[in-house]
Formats: sequence, C-alpha cells, structure tokens
Amino acid sequence: MTLGARGTMAVSCVGYLALGVITAALGPALPELAAKTGSSLAGVGALVTSLFLGGLLSQLAVGALIDRLGRRPVLMAGAGLLALGTLAVTAAGTLPLVLLAAFVAGTGHGSLDVSSNILIGEVFTSRRSAALNLLNAFFGFGAVLGPAAASLALRLWHTALPALWLGSALMLLQLVLIPRLAEAPRPIPSPAQAGGQPGFLAALLRSPVFWTLGLLLLIYVGVENGMSSWTTTYLARTTTLELSVGALASAGFWLALSGGRIVGAIMGVRLSPHTMLLITLVGALAAGALLAASGGNALLTVLAVLLTGFFYGPVFPTVVAIATTSFRRATGTAAGLVLAMGSLGGALLPWLQGVLLERAGPEASVVLVALAALAMLAFLGANNLVRPAVTADSPAAI
Repeated sequence: MTLGARGTMAVSCVGYLALGVITAALGPALPELAAKTGSSLAGVGALVTSLFLGGLLSQLAVGALIDRLGRRPVLMAGAGLLALGTLAVTAAGTLPLVLLAAFVAGTGHGSLDVSSNILIGEVFTSRRSAALNLLNAFFGFGAVLGPAAASLALRLWHTALPALWLGSALMLLQLVLIPRLAEAPRPIPSPAQAGGQPGFLAALLRSPVFWTLGLLLLIYVGVENGMSSWTTTYLARTTTLELSVGALASAGFWLALSGGRIVGAIMGVRLSPHTMLLITLVGALAAGALLAASGGNALLTVLAVLLTGFFYGPVFPTVVAIATTSFRRATGTAAGLVLAMGSLGGALLPWLQGVLLERAGPEASVVLVALAALAMLAFLGANNLVRPAVTADSPAAI
C-alpha cells in the first residue's frame, strides 16, 4: 500500500532525523576511532573530508539520475549506502578502510539530501516551502540527539559507537518504507534535455537564477557549518565560560535552527518563499551584527548565537523550495548542482573562519558571519531582479 502525503512526510522526517544523528555523532566518536585504527586524531579527522567528498560527488551526479529514474530508487540507494558506510566506519580496523567507508557513507548522504528535498517539495507542491522547512527541522533535532546519545553511551558503556549504530538502524528502516512513499510524477523532458544532458547543463549554467541561488546557498551552508564548528572555541577565547558551557551553546545553535525551521513551516503557508527568505536574512544580519558587537559579553554572545541559529533555520529549505520551483522540468539536476555548491561552501568557509580566528583574532571570525548575511541579502536581491526576466523558454522555466 502506497503511503499518502502525510505518511511520506513522516517517513522522510525519520530519515532526516537519522541523517542528523549520524552526522553529529561522528565528532564524539573520533577519539575512539583513532585509537581503534592506531592513528592520530588529526589523521582520523580526515574522515570528515572523505564524507564531504563523497557527498559532493554524489550531489553532482545524482540529480540527473533522479530526473531519469525517479526519486524512490535514488532514496533507496542513498539510505543503503549511508547505513552500510556508517556501520563500516564503526567496524573498520585501519585508517584507509575508515576513510573508504566514510566516502561511501558520504555518497549516501548526498543522494538522500537531494532526493528527499525534491520528493517532499513535489509531493507538497502547494506548500513546498512549509513542507521543506518541516523536513529539514528534523535534521537539526537529529544533530542534537546524536551527541546526546553518544554522551549517554560513553557513560554507560565507555563507547560512542552505539549512537552511530542508532542512526544506521533508523536509516536501514527506511529501506522497508521507501518503496511505499508517494511518488510525484516525473517531469516531462524539456527541449534542452531532449537535445542531451550537456545541452541542458550549458543552459542551466548560463542561468542567473541558478547562480544567485547557488551562491546564496554556498554562503549559508558555510556559515552554518562554521557556527557549529567554532562557536565553542570562540566562546572560550572571548568569555570566561568553560568549554562544556560553550558546547551547550553549540547544541543550542542547532536547537534554535530547528525552531526556526518549525516557524518557517508554519509561516510557509502564509508567506511566499522570497518574502520569508527576505525576513529571515534581515534577522540573520541583525543577529550577526549582535554577535560581532558582543565580544567579551557571554550573555549577549550566547543570545546572538541562538538568534543566528533561529533566523538561519528557514534559509536552506526555502532556497531549495525556490530552486525546485524555478527549474520545474529538471528539478533533480538543478537541485543537485545547487546543493553541491552549498557543500562547497561547507568545506571552504569553516576553514576560512578558523584561519581568521587563529591569525586575525576571534572578532574577525564573527565579523565574517555578519558579512555573510549581508552577501546573502545581496544575492537574494539579485535573484529578485533576474526573476522577472525569466521567460517560458529560459532555463529557469524548464
């Protein structure tokens, strides 16, 4: 029996919860994986790079597969690869095997990221922005649950690996449920696609709508990952708070981000995606300015971190909603490339923020957050300018 729209949303939310659990539980498990493989912490930390590389490559490739095969086959492959790759990470006894397993898990992660967002966006066409905000909120919940489960497992059994097993089990459950998900009709091939995928890609890459959305998402994902990576260190260097309290602030960032997405899900039925994106980015700019101005004041800094998370929450799902609406006949290809640009930002901007924190001082690292919000507003404005020029024959209408 095929699930209806609500059942499809429920199953997808469980999948995104598992995605968040696995992603966030890897950090607490790194020391144990280093000891198990006889490598340094820095060496085993390369699994994050391997995970990212697998995700980026799959996002570049999987969109075209979705357009040709549909969403459910790609979802099945993604869930299986992520679950098996994660289990292999916990079982591997050498560093090369850990890195290979992380790469496999990353390909599953990227496949799920693209296919889940496209599926929910097309099942809930009239409430696309609201539905995608709700779906992505569960990633944030999982990102809080993962470290909490790892902490509990460490206290009970002196190992963080059960948290990764939990995420993998939830992901394997998806393999039973995905065949029953609602499947939106596959799009009719566009004239550009009929001429071959390279021709369509060339048309897509000439589209200013694609570039404004992709660059906006590149900055967003970079800042989100940078906030997650450096908030604890920033608080330790600029306030008297202990590291444990700073870690709680990082968890609070994810909770606030999920809360922002829940609010986005509620408001998404009342506001257009562009209006909601404008409101959230203005709020993010204000939160970034507060963060930059509050150095040394623990209370204001923590408040600014929470506000940044809250206002950033709706950005990712709302941009995805706009992208899948703008490129209706090739949602897989377009969304995959936009999300791949986001992954590129996730690799570059946290590194840049860390360099600024070390070499230019903590204050410079948070000024970057405010400037990023300003840049995203500029790209949103550019997107609003080029949208009226889109015609029925342009790539953005495909």
